[in-house]
Amino acid sequence: MGPNKKALKHKLSHDTEREFGGTLGAVCIPIFLPLTILFLTCVSQSPKASVFQWPPRLPSTDQLWDPLAPMVLLGWIGLHALLYLIPLGKVSEGLVLRDGTRLKYPINGINGLGYTVDQNLLKVICMPK
Repeated sequence: MGPNKKALKHKLSHDTEREFGGTLGAVCIPIFLPLTILFLTCVSQSPKASVFQWPPRLPSTDQLWDPLAPMVLLGWIGLHALLYLIPLGKVSEGLVLRDGTRLKYPINGINGLGYTVDQNLLKVICMPK
């Protein structure tokens, strides 16, 4: 059986179910999730901490923005991108594609987790008090 015959056997339909409410849900989640967190932060700092208090008082930018946060985030993403490229762990094949081929995925997430846990433990242990 050649790759084309396998592809016909595993042909995917175009009626696939979309998660998170489809396109509208995928657009709304990145917009409304941060707004919800901002709202809950504002409400929790109010004297009564009431969700029904509208409009909530906005916190100052010093309370919301830490200049170190983007650097930590970019460092975290860069570290895991580097760990993804390091050839640790096994390589698994994915599902059969329409053309009969399979993509290969490195399975090294547990190595990345172990590395980051080790690094964080070293920071806590070696951090001056």
